[in-house]
Amino acid sequence: MLVSFCPLYFYVMKKLFVLFAGLFILMPSLALASVMRSGDAMVGSTENIPENVYLAGSNPMMSGTIQGDLAASGANVFVNGNVSQDAMLAGGTVNVTGHIGGDLRVFSGNFMIDGPVDGELMVFGGNITVGPHAVIQGDVNIFGGKVLIDPMAKMMSKNINIQYSGKSDLNAPHPFVVDTNKFLTAGFWISQILIVIALFVVIAIMQLLFPNFNKKFVETSSRKTFWKCFLIGLVMLIVMPIAAILCFITGIGAILGGLILIAYVAFIIASVLYSGVAFGGLLYEQIKKPKKYAMGWGWLVLGVVGLHVISWIPVIGVIIGFVFFLSAWGAMALVRWKQMKST
Repeated sequence: MLVSFCPLYFYVMKKLFVLFAGLFILMPSLALASVMRSGDAMVGSTENIPENVYLAGSNPMMSGTIQGDLAASGANVFVNGNVSQDAMLAGGTVNVTGHIGGDLRVFSGNFMIDGPVDGELMVFGGNITVGPHAVIQGDVNIFGGKVLIDPMAKMMSKNINIQYSGKSDLNAPHPFVVDTNKFLTAGFWISQILIVIALFVVIAIMQLLFPNFNKKFVETSSRKTFWKCFLIGLVMLIVMPIAAILCFITGIGAILGGLILIAYVAFIIASVLYSGVAFGGLLYEQIKKPKKYAMGWGWLVLGVVGLHVISWIPVIGVIIGFVFFLSAWGAMALVRWKQMKST
C-alpha cells in the first residue's frame, strides 16, 4: 500500500533491496574491515587503502586508491582517484573523474562523470552530465531532470536506459530514451494493476495456509484496539533498528543484532501486505457490525484494493496508508505475542 506509483518502482525497489540486504549481511564486519572518516573527510593522492572507505562531511574528496568499496556523502563530493570495487555517492554536487572498478550508484542534484566505470552506472539526479572521457562498460540507467551526454562518451552495453523530464542533449550510442512526461500514464496503470494482483495473491495464499492467524489478526486490529496496535507498531519501527545497532556497537552480539534486523525487515514486508487486510477488517466491522468475526474474500479484496487506491491521494493518502501499516505491524506483534504466551 505504501508504494510509489512510478513505473520504475519494481526496478528501483529491486536495487534498493539488494543494497539493504547487503548492508544487513555485512554490517557486523564493517567496523573491522573499513575506514570511516567524517568532518574533513578525504583520501589523499598518496594513500592506498586496502579496505572499504566511508566518507561523510561537507566536501568529501577521494584522490587516492581504494582497494574495496567507497561510500561518500556530503554537499560536494569529488572522486578523482581509483576505486577497485563499487562506489555509492550522494550529495548536492557529485563529480567523478577517477576510475571505478565496479558499479557506480549516485544520488545527486548535480552529477558529472568524466572517467571509466567497469560496472553498471545508475544515477538519480537533477542535472546529469556525461563527459567525453566517460567509458561505461556495464548497463547504464540514468533518471534525471536534464541529461547532457558528450558525443565522445562511450557506453559499451546494449542495455542503456535514459529517462528525463526536461530538455536534454543525448548523443550516447543507441540509447533507449524515454520522455517520462509521455511514459508515466501507461506505466502507472500497468504497475498499479500488477502491484494489486501481487498483493492479493500473497494474502490469499496466507489466508489459505493460516486462516486462524488471519482471523485473530482482524480481531486484534479492530476498532477497539486499532490505536493500541498503531502505537506498538510505531515503537517497534523506531526501537528495533536502534536495538540492533546497539548490539553491534556494544559487542553484545552480532548474531543477536542480525536476528533483530531480519525480524525488522520481515515485519516491514508483512505489514505492507497486511495493512490492506486491516483496512478491510475495519470496513467489515463498521458496515456489518458482526458479533463474531467471519470476514469473507470480498472484504479482503475491498481492503487491499481500497487502501491501495487511497494511497494514491497526495499526502493524505500516504498518511492513511502509513497509519494502517503501523497498525498492521502492531496487530501482528500482539497476535504473535499471545501465541507465544499460550505455548
